[in-house]
Amino acid sequence: MSFVAAIDSSKNISVWSRAVNALAQVSDQIKFTITATGLTLSAVNPSRTSHGDISFQKHFFREFSFDTANIMVSGFRAGELDPNASSYSCIVSTKHMVVLFKNLDAGGLSYICLRLDCHQNVPRNKEFKILVEILTRKMIVKKYSMSYQPVLPQEVLIPRLYKKDYDLGKCKHLKMETGTMKSFLDIVPVSTEDFMIDVKSTKISFVAHTKQVVKDRELLKQPMSITISMSIDELMESNLDGVTASINFRLKDFRTFITCCASMRDMAHYDDDLLPEASFEAYFKGNGNPVVLEHTSGPVTATLVLITASAGEPLENDDNRDKYVLHGHAIQRAPEREIPEPVRHKNASASGRLTNIGTPPRREPSIEPDSNHSFQTSSMGDIVTYGKRGSTPVEIPHKRAKVLDGDTDYSTSGEDDGGEQVFGPTQHNNKPTSLFE
Repeated sequence: MSFVAAIDSSKNISVWSRAVNALAQVSDQIKFTITATGLTLSAVNPSRTSHGDISFQKHFFREFSFDTANIMVSGFRAGELDPNASSYSCIVSTKHMVVLFKNLDAGGLSYICLRLDCHQNVPRNKEFKILVEILTRKMIVKKYSMSYQPVLPQEVLIPRLYKKDYDLGKCKHLKMETGTMKSFLDIVPVSTEDFMIDVKSTKISFVAHTKQVVKDRELLKQPMSITISMSIDELMESNLDGVTASINFRLKDFRTFITCCASMRDMAHYDDDLLPEASFEAYFKGNGNPVVLEHTSGPVTATLVLITASAGEPLENDDNRDKYVLHGHAIQRAPEREIPEPVRHKNASASGRLTNIGTPPRREPSIEPDSNHSFQTSSMGDIVTYGKRGSTPVEIPHKRAKVLDGDTDYSTSGEDDGGEQVFGPTQHNNKPTSLFE
């Protein structure tokens, strides 16, 4: 296997579900980036104006394994100096992720296990598939497979560049409670489009502006805005004293980010009485440059990059401005295997035909991630083995004994007596029993 990750904590399962739901509102494709230190889910919207990613550190999972030995070339990026920096990237359809993980009953699940086989000798029926196994508290095992496409490993450099500029005093920064912002956004209409952060000397204002509202087939042409203002001293952290700045960006993805952050508050491991207030940080420069929003809760970090609206004013000199661009996912095709030269069949004459016994080229994924047929219930047998060694183990099948005289044989004529068989909850000691006994 190349990658296995399992979650068996109800709290972590709930956070995973909310993370998938948040990214599903950004794009119709979700990118997996796997490293030795954790897993990152990310999405970029079609207009390339917002990019969100949620990173899960290794200890978020009960079990986490990533093996780069004999891994496929497509989607893989080797770490030049640090082997832990090596990564594998692929994209899956958002609607398939939503079907599996949205609104999960976390209390009713024993574990969720993800497996991805991306080594060069992977069997054809597991190639370019993410295998999912879910075990419920009622001992019902569900197995699925999602087709994926390997993509070029691309890193969004904007957060790293902004933090570097912040250390040099070239980037504005603030930190405030998530609850304060969420309470403000709860009174803002869903149809509100624009959001503005306005800083003037000792005061900061957050403005939600609605251009028009359509209700009951009537167009309300009167724009409206809702504003919350506070002193800069009321922020948890900032470097905005004496600064005048203003940025404007779309509200939809920012609202999703705040809602997601608020739901992850309990991921930090503190005593209940000492649980700190959840907070988020914002790094920004000016209109026309991106704004970076970040929230960390325990082993989970959510980051949102938004492109701000340009006011037509000349921007400050910035050597990194050409890097403030969000890129889409670039599919990376797997190279074909080299086919050996044809050799003559031993029974062929000198002028006879040549028989090619070379290895066929590696098959490309024939189904796109957004295809309606790429998501299917798995029928490939024991595709994931986490259930045999997890915190909620599944009974390991034993070899079937011969049927004794007087017992009914429920096996088909095509079964092999020497094979292995998994018995259901009413079949103990290799003998069927009644549910009513």
